[in-house]
Amino acid sequence: MSSVKIELHNGTSWSTIVSNYDNTGAGLSNGSNSYTWSGADILQQQRSSNCKIRVTSNQNPDVYIETAPFTVKPRITVVTPAQPWIAESNSNVIEWNAISAPTTNVDIILEDTNSGSGYPVTLAANVLKGSSPYTSTANLPAALTNAAKIKIRDYSFPNLVFGDSGTFKIIGNIIIDPQNNTPNASSNWQAGATDKYITWSHKGNLGDVNIKYKYSGGVYSSPLTPLPFRLQTTHLTGRLYLLPSPIRFM
Repeated sequence: MSSVKIELHNGTSWSTIVSNYDNTGAGLSNGSNSYTWSGADILQQQRSSNCKIRVTSNQNPDVYIETAPFTVKPRITVVTPAQPWIAESNSNVIEWNAISAPTTNVDIILEDTNSGSGYPVTLAANVLKGSSPYTSTANLPAALTNAAKIKIRDYSFPNLVFGDSGTFKIIGNIIIDPQNNTPNASSNWQAGATDKYITWSHKGNLGDVNIKYKYSGGVYSSPLTPLPFRLQTTHLTGRLYLLPSPIRFM
């Protein structure tokens, strides 16, 4: 045979990929032949797990071959965040590349491949596919992880059309507010005082911590407590966390 017709079955009907393929005029060989299917072909934008390819001789239509069923689906490209996200935060930006039709809306899911507590989290549901970059206001879990991923999936075809970012970190954060925590700009602590408290808040399930200090232009001191101590595990916005006992400055 000198040329063939190549078709795609999408699970419902047949469509022609190329009607008269002859190896760009060179003719077909008696052995192995191949055809490069362009990714720009609209036929590749299928959402089906029951596709087939059929190759038919143009010279003898009774000579043809079909593949077994396979899946054709586009993949969504998700941008991996350049910086870690803060646990328990609620303003995080997600980006993804353009998504072809017929996708119209997507879901955005935060996953932890380490199966941490509180994951997965729906960052957004049924938002327009053209919303990138999208700022999610969903609260993140307190659990920290070094294996977070963002999944974006087609709202109508969630099991067929989706994409994942690379892994990134969800980290904790210790916060010393200049107004609500001490010491601050208005503090005037006397050396030797034993009634002064260092206060802070935090985000995320942090482990043991140390507290150090330094004077202007100096270096940080040794830890103020003999051993690291654990932050409280209760998380309330604006709550102040006190040291187990007053810190004496010498």
